Amino acid sequence: MTVTTLLLSVFRDLGWKTDFYIPNRMNEGYGLNKGSIFDIFKNGGKTILTVDCGITSIEEIEYARFLGLKVVVTDHHEIKDKIPRANAVVDPKQPNDTYPFKSLAGVGVAYKLLQAIVDTLGVNYPLQQHLGLVALGTIADVVPILGENRFFAQKGLASLCKGRSVGVEALFTSSKVNPSTLDSTDVSFKIAPKLNAVGRLADASLAVKLFLSHDKEEAEKISAELVKYNSKRQYIEGKIFRDALSIIEEDPGYDEEKILVVTGEGWHPGVIGIVASKILSRYYKPVIVIATDSTDIARGSTRGIDGVNIMELLSAVSDLLIEYGGHAMAAGFTILKKDIEEFRKRINEVAEQTIDTELFSPSLYIDTEFHLSDINADVMEGLSKLSPYGHGNPEPTFLLKDMSIKSVHYFGQSSQHVLITLTDGKKDGHFTGFNKAYIFDDYRYIRPSLLKANVVFTPRRTEWMGYSNIQLYIKDIEIGVSDILKEEIEDKKFVFHMFDRWNPQEEKEGKTSISELEKKKRIHTIMKRMECKKLTKLMNKIENSIIILDVKGYESFIPNMLFSSKSKEANILVILPTTSILNRIYNLFQDTFSFMRYKINYCDSMNFSSWKNNGNGITFTNATVVSSNLELFYEKDFDEIIFSNYSYLYPIDRNGKFEIFFKYKPMFYIDWHSSKEIIDYLQIKFGIKNLILNKESKSNLMIVDRRNVESKFEVLLSLISTGESFAIFTNTSSKSVKLAHKIGMKMKDAYQNGEIIFYNEKLSAFQKQKIISLIRNRKIKILVTTPSFPANLSEGAFKNLIYYDLGFTLGDILLPLSMIGKEQEAFLYLMYGENDVRETNQLINTIFPDIPFMQKVIDAVRELRMKSDGDISEERLFLYLKEQGIVKNKANYTVLKRTMEEDGVLKNINGKLNLIEDPFSKPMVSVSTRLKEGEVEKELFARFSRKMLQMSPRDLIQIIQKPIS
Repeated sequence: MTVTTLLLSVFRDLGWKTDFYIPNRMNEGYGLNKGSIFDIFKNGGKTILTVDCGITSIEEIEYARFLGLKVVVTDHHEIKDKIPRANAVVDPKQPNDTYPFKSLAGVGVAYKLLQAIVDTLGVNYPLQQHLGLVALGTIADVVPILGENRFFAQKGLASLCKGRSVGVEALFTSSKVNPSTLDSTDVSFKIAPKLNAVGRLADASLAVKLFLSHDKEEAEKISAELVKYNSKRQYIEGKIFRDALSIIEEDPGYDEEKILVVTGEGWHPGVIGIVASKILSRYYKPVIVIATDSTDIARGSTRGIDGVNIMELLSAVSDLLIEYGGHAMAAGFTILKKDIEEFRKRINEVAEQTIDTELFSPSLYIDTEFHLSDINADVMEGLSKLSPYGHGNPEPTFLLKDMSIKSVHYFGQSSQHVLITLTDGKKDGHFTGFNKAYIFDDYRYIRPSLLKANVVFTPRRTEWMGYSNIQLYIKDIEIGVSDILKEEIEDKKFVFHMFDRWNPQEEKEGKTSISELEKKKRIHTIMKRMECKKLTKLMNKIENSIIILDVKGYESFIPNMLFSSKSKEANILVILPTTSILNRIYNLFQDTFSFMRYKINYCDSMNFSSWKNNGNGITFTNATVVSSNLELFYEKDFDEIIFSNYSYLYPIDRNGKFEIFFKYKPMFYIDWHSSKEIIDYLQIKFGIKNLILNKESKSNLMIVDRRNVESKFEVLLSLISTGESFAIFTNTSSKSVKLAHKIGMKMKDAYQNGEIIFYNEKLSAFQKQKIISLIRNRKIKILVTTPSFPANLSEGAFKNLIYYDLGFTLGDILLPLSMIGKEQEAFLYLMYGENDVRETNQLINTIFPDIPFMQKVIDAVRELRMKSDGDISEERLFLYLKEQGIVKNKANYTVLKRTMEEDGVLKNINGKLNLIEDPFSKPMVSVSTRLKEGEVEKELFARFSRKMLQMSPRDLIQIIQKPIS
């Protein structure tokens, strides 16, 4: 744009009939193209003068010559295979060119051409009046500020300080540039981005119009438009940059590749060069960013590092490219979309053979070490004589060592910039780091005062409101921490990662398994914390026994029993009353058993079919599944049978179906809040004499009743903002994640200190182990979890337990009590209410459909089959039921499909679903185990929820503290 303005101004001053054409980057790419050449010919053009392009446009120039046009090329880019057959070529990088300075910018080459024209014509033309434009173009083009370029920059900036055109004045004002202190940094970071943005996103001729304008109002309007385009460019660039980083970080293949080739659909080709530069600064490898769209052709932009010639790399794979051109450090190209993967592979093969890995270690030249006291006005005055700065003549760079960090603040659209205050104990310095916030990623949760820093910086003098200031800009910073802090940092990173990236469907942690040493340590810890001496002594004597245990004893019981078992191959059946209790108990013990290398089975109506063919090991199931398949369970050769939570099983088994299992001499675990009636029944019915009671009374509990409170979340925040430790219990894993995030958004300090975490059964084994370790080491203040949390492993960590949601059974209230230490005073906050009960009922109805709802489902399936004229696929049925509002997700669909399959209503034949007619010729309730599970679940929850909403805190304390006598 500066070079176009320069040539246009001079030629018009000389009386030449001149016009200009700048190709649209989006539609035409960069440089000459046959379409624009034909338009020039059609409109009566005689001569084409290229600026900053043309040296690689062999075919296009041949086409122009064919049309009878004269072509003069002015360019500063690298030559490819041959020089175009133009009427004249001005490029100092031509072979055998004798001009001594080879690093001119495009505007510099044009200026030299104008010098020759003026000399040849012998006219007295004041060419120096345009040095301001030459300076802007030279600095913006990022060429070395050496030799003639240094002359252009120095003289041109001085010229702009003295006088400016109307257009340049408007540009300075909108860019907030002070003309009296104008320097190369202002051009690079304030002016050039606005000029480039309009060329990347819209029509670059707008900038030329601004430079040529003599109307102040018009110039201000155009300048305001440039500012808007630049803001838009920053937004687009930022989004593409973040997307590109995600692609690189999620693909381990990039770690091994010497050239980072990253591709994105819909990325704006006008800004991918800037994105490539930002990625390079992060990874310090050559970067190629490719933008694709709905067409077959993609556009790429490259950025290189010292010692790597990008043009040579592109030349080596040029058979895959449509066209390409540029410098050793930056280039652009077009490529067919189908060839991108092959291009990535091939260019990295070339790089592997030609690029030394040592080049990927960036070096930073430091002029000297400074002290904060050395930074003063006299020093800045001396440094100013070295300007103007730029590529090849960088700003002086200094080092401050062993500084203490007083504060760190982040700013920018995505907090990508940082402002830090450093001190040496005598003087403070304020340092700005543009796009340097990532350096502090590992330290965001550590108090700055605990950190030390070595900082490499550049000082700059600025003026504002008539006052002179010295600004300090970070080029690099090294953070120092003690070994103790390193462990804390790793802990905080883990917590932040959990909040920021955890996805139950796609685990992306670098470490998801646990080493053998860690397993042994954890097993030892589990058994030590679950130690139940009385039970251990009785392990071989508890056949045909009733075990009455408190909560801690119950968590200890099964692990102790397994450790006392003669073989890890033992087949053990644990029968629980309902699916919700089954889920809680199975999840509570699953990790413990897996560490011990026991085979764990989960068996409800949804996976009974797969279990019955492969059910050896420890099986957790529910009473409905067992009663519906008594003969099969009876014929299984179990070594042990445990009737768990029999206080709930008792009303389910009033007909005595489970008596057939007495041949196994079963054990009955009874919740200690059970009734004397159940104990008497079992002792009389089975002649059981062994009655084992283990209790640890919780006499130090106080209950705070907040049931049905309005604005529940706000009340919760007021409770947990006291700084004490809290364990908050929800009734589903998804709620635990959502609530933790919601709290984190409100309690910024606790979140940023890594003191909030969630825990649920969907976490990996490593995550669970890590969270429990953090809790035991008192690094977590707010835990959001479910009743499946292994409370025994965190005894004493929390003195406040908040029941935010109502669980499914009384066990969901009692199990968490193991968190409370023996002598610890503790508070139980009841925050559930009628709304929670309604939500849970809706959840139960979704998981366990009833007959009327199943009839609605079957009618919908019948309608779809009639529309389909035959059998239907799984995917089509799911989408149809979703369209009808019957299912919300695949989990809902799976429940309904398996319920119909179990009842014989639906059959899967070779991947096609076939609906059997007259499904209700027999009552579904007598066949479907899922419906029976639902009836039991709904009945028990209705009874439990009524009781828990009406029960007084005194009665609840009585249940917790007074066991069966």
